[in-house]
Amino acid sequence: MRMELLYYNASRFSQIVSRVQGTIAEMKKHANGFERDCLNYVINRLTEIKCQMKFSRLLFDTGVKHVVVNDVDKIVRIGSEFKGIFELKVRRKNDRYIKINFAQLQTYRYLTNALGVPVYYLIFLPGNRYQLFEVGDFENEDFVAKYIDSPVKHLSDRFAIIDTRKHLIKSRDEVVQELHDILTIL
Repeated sequence: MRMELLYYNASRFSQIVSRVQGTIAEMKKHANGFERDCLNYVINRLTEIKCQMKFSRLLFDTGVKHVVVNDVDKIVRIGSEFKGIFELKVRRKNDRYIKINFAQLQTYRYLTNALGVPVYYLIFLPGNRYQLFEVGDFENEDFVAKYIDSPVKHLSDRFAIIDTRKHLIKSRDEVVQELHDILTIL
């Protein structure tokens, strides 16, 4: 399914998500305390998704061209020092490539250059395995550009196709150690 269909139908999208939230609210009636907390968290996240969709539609309706909208998954700081910006991705199977929105990748590069804060991709793989790499590690030959046509700029942009074989697969312990190093050494 193409994402722009959701942007064009933000109100309908919101209605459907509200129905899902209603179903979850019904589940809460028979849940224990911890389960209720979990279900509340899911309802709140779904509300955020609805707001994000509506925000993108509001920006689209301004008529301004070439607007790029990116979200940032996690910003990590210790005290007043920013340690890294993290984009979290999930791969449900062991694909050879992952697709990353090229406009998002450019935004992250701009952030790194402007703020001096490294940006990392943390890929969650099947079997409790991970890949962690810095955006600055990419060379131009790492990308295969793929175009998807869309009236919404951040959906019609190029996508970087990253060869996952170029990045080590790590165990949970290995990725925890690498995160520790990012937080304490860099």
